[in-house]
Parts: sequence; structure tokens; C-alpha cells
Amino acid sequence: NAQGFFIQLKIANPLYNSALSLYYLLVVRYGWKEERLRKQVEPFMHALPFLFAVTTSTASVALGLFNNANLWCWLAAFPSNC
Repeated sequence: NAQGFFIQLKIANPLYNSALSLYYLLVVRYGWKEERLRKQVEPFMHALPFLFAVTTSTASVALGLFNNANLWCWLAAFPSNC
């Protein structure tokens, strides 16, 4: 369960990269200023990837979704061997 939890927690990485891409898009393409970004967008860019990763990881442990996925324990069908 611990291995599956931390592997699922890494889902925050691509989500955070997407947030950074959105940040660059808003700054470079649309000319948003730092103050506007800080007030309107930045809190969500930090919170959403973290909250999604922690929520799905915790829910997966609570629901017993982590099983043997051949190479490691992650979301997989039964039988549970982790």
C-alpha cells in the first residue's frame, strides 16, 4: 500500500508541469502581469495538483485499490498481493 500510495502521489508531477505551461502561456502570449497572476491564478496552480494527488492516493489506499501491477504495486485488478 505504501508503494502504491507514493507512486500515485507522483501524478502531481505532470499536473504541476501543466500548471507551469499555463503560467508561461498567460505571461508570454497574453501578457499577464505578476500581480494579476499572483491574485487570480497562482493559488490554484499550486493547490490543484497537490490536492488531486493526495486525494486520489488516500482514496486508493482507503478503497484497497493497490494490487500487483507486475512491476510494482499500483492500481490494478485483483488478486491483491501487495
